[in-house]
Order: sequence, then structure tokens, then C-alpha cells
Amino acid sequence: MKRISRHLLAVVTAAGLLGACSAEAGLGAPIDTLVELEASWQCDVTRFSFESAEKIEEKLGQARTRFGVAETDHRLFIDMVEADVALRDLVADRHDELCPVGG
Repeated sequence: MKRISRHLLAVVTAAGLLGACSAEAGLGAPIDTLVELEASWQCDVTRFSFESAEKIEEKLGQARTRFGVAETDHRLFIDMVEADVALRDLVADRHDELCPVGG
């Protein structure tokens, strides 16, 4: 039951964020795309080993390209996630769906 309530809150929050945050923050990418990118990237980081910091940046750049997100938009989004618990929960919920523990 708690999971459903948290998910419902995330959906309601996302609906508000989709329009408001993108426009307010001057993001060039929709919030839902940025959430998907970040959740997917966090999942990738737990699955792969990287030889160097350059390889991490290279792989992250590939992920941004795959989602059509500019580096500046992604960095701004990361700042937003750090400052907003509801947005952080939205990313965490999507991460859990993409990369379940033990899955």
C-alpha cells in the first residue's frame, strides 16, 4: 500500500513538474526524459565496471545522446534532483522499475 501511495504522489508531482520545472529552469528537455535518463544511468553504473573516469564520461555521453539530452540540461537536472525530494523520489522509483534488486 505504501508503494502505491508513493507512486501516486510521484505521478501527481511529475505532472506538476513536467510543465513548471522545464519552463522555469530553462531546460531544453522534458522532465520525464531526464528522469528516464538519470534512472537508466544509475542502473548502468551499478552493472558496469569502468576502466577510468574518461570511460565513465564517455558512457554517460552516449546515454545522453541516446535520450537526446544536452549535457547542460542533464547537469541542471542533477542540481534540481539534489534540491527536490519529490523529484529525487521520482528518479528512485523509476530506477527501481528499471533495475530491480536481484533482477
